[in-house]
Amino acid sequence: MKATILIILVLVSTMLTYSQVVESDSSKIINSQFDSLYKVSVIPDNALQGEFDLLVTSNNKDLMKKLNENRIEISWTSYYIDGRYILVITPRQIYLRSNHDNPNPNYLYWLTSNTEGQYELIKHHLASNKSNIIHNYKSKKSSCLTYFFDKASEEKYERDNWTNKRYDNFQTLMNLINKPLLESGEKISIPSQKEFNKTKILRLVIDIEELQDQIKLIKIE
Repeated sequence: MKATILIILVLVSTMLTYSQVVESDSSKIINSQFDSLYKVSVIPDNALQGEFDLLVTSNNKDLMKKLNENRIEISWTSYYIDGRYILVITPRQIYLRSNHDNPNPNYLYWLTSNTEGQYELIKHHLASNKSNIIHNYKSKKSSCLTYFFDKASEEKYERDNWTNKRYDNFQTLMNLINKPLLESGEKISIPSQKEFNKTKILRLVIDIEELQDQIKLIKIE
């Protein structure tokens, strides 16, 4: 355990010096980049190709105080992970990640490129959407356009096993945001359930501080 902590500390120290990929004998870390035009984090396209162990995606704390209309989050509660899933949409990317209000780890599950034109079509469609699939809400903790997925399939605990509905919910939301893109032939492709489940998910931390906090938890344990 001490050896593991030492490796992580070395990686953190190195990441403070270099903003590129950091590699060690046991871990390989990749960092997101900040897009100054749209004021959003951009995850490298190759993040989910299976060669990395950890993604660090920083948030600008000053920007967190302002509403950024270049970022949309559609979330739903998941008992399966004791947290929630979030489909994030920006003018640069669309990706699926998890989020917790507890020490449980977060992961990146899926990632694809997006364009500003597609983003504007999606944003307008969601804002004018009158279906009962999602609803818009405002939170003091949120600095982006936020929606809650009302019709998400709920995971159930049956005979000592969980029925994970992550892909079903992901597919439903992607069908929703693809609606305004179909007429212009700009539909966002999504993987099959088999391909989705085969993807090596990537451990995610928001910033170095979160990683350091988790190191402290390891020490306590």
